[in-house]
Amino acid sequence: MSNVGDKTMDIDLGEFLGFYLLDSSEQIERLGAGLLQLEKDGGNIGLINDLFRSAHSLKGASGTMGFTPIVAMTHAAEDLLDRLRQGKMEVSLELIDILLAVTDRVKAMLSQVEQRQEISVGFEDLVSSMRALLNGEKPKFMENLQPTQAELHQEEAVIVPFVPIDFLLTKAETEKLIDSHMMGHGVYQVDVTLAPGTLMKAVRAVMATQRLEGMGTVIKLLPSVEDLEVCNAERFSLLVLCDEPVEEIRRELLEVSELVEVDVNVYPVSDETVEETVTEATQLIETLLSKPKIATEPRTVVLVPKTPITEAVGGESNTPVHTIRVDTVRMDNLINLVGEMVITRTRLVQIGLDLKAQYQMDGMVNNLNEANVYLGRLMNELQESVMRLRMVAIGTVFSRFPRLADERGTLP
Repeated sequence: MSNVGDKTMDIDLGEFLGFYLLDSSEQIERLGAGLLQLEKDGGNIGLINDLFRSAHSLKGASGTMGFTPIVAMTHAAEDLLDRLRQGKMEVSLELIDILLAVTDRVKAMLSQVEQRQEISVGFEDLVSSMRALLNGEKPKFMENLQPTQAELHQEEAVIVPFVPIDFLLTKAETEKLIDSHMMGHGVYQVDVTLAPGTLMKAVRAVMATQRLEGMGTVIKLLPSVEDLEVCNAERFSLLVLCDEPVEEIRRELLEVSELVEVDVNVYPVSDETVEETVTEATQLIETLLSKPKIATEPRTVVLVPKTPITEAVGGESNTPVHTIRVDTVRMDNLINLVGEMVITRTRLVQIGLDLKAQYQMDGMVNNLNEANVYLGRLMNELQESVMRLRMVAIGTVFSRFPRLADERGTLP
């Protein structure tokens, strides 16, 4: 990250980093999709205004967090979009290509930010190209872009030079890992190499674990302490949750004697793992909700009319989905509470039927059963609404394909 970014992180803005990354990723995806649509509909002023606001929001958030390279690029992109919306420039393929390259470069920078690394991705070539466009000059965009892409590929090769280990996590450990990942905390695989001839390997592993526990949380040690006492392993690996920089983790472990090499890499948490965990929780709640209950009347579902979605000029919808971010732990608690309410409501129905069998002429019993019927309708709506909260719009999956098709179409 930049020096300014490092100072900002010292003020303990780390807790906001997860929200910054989520919001910035949404802004970048919105910019990319909007630019592809702008290529087909260059006169859409409303779309240009949306793109300008996205670039402005990204610039402001990055400035607050202290990431000056991102600010520099988004500021130049904002100036270009401002010229477009004022009608002082025309939309061109060259301009679209440069702005799309900006989105790619910002994504690479955000990836380094997420991994708590210093931003090393170059940006001066794109900033100068955008300034040249603003001055009416023709930038040498393709010549500048190709070496930078090679640098990006080389950078990626340095960032991920390892094979992730299957730590054979338990269900509780997997949930802890996913919760930390969703909250924006760092998840690292720490590979430690012991000095040749090390006798007390298990002791060194315990000392390394204690060091890391002072910086974060160690989820798993592989091989385990018991296995290290009897095997001839020269390396061991730890799965760590930590918000400290990678170099700080390495420096801390290298202070332990007989640890000669420490490799710290971001541990990938796959979308399949997250979806699998969410599916298991959802299936558990559905099992609870599907327990047999005594119905007093056919189930009714109240349909809530949807708000019509406004379409952008050109026939394609570009209306952003407005959302709020809620911790997944709170979401799970809400689903669990709804499940308990459904079960309790079923008990109330049974109690009402038992009372009616004994006191058929009692008006209070009839009132109780009527209230249970109304409560059942409300619970049906609440149950369906809560289960929809866990659904992900299919558009988030297919929204990446237009950019892919555009890039394929420009190949010779």
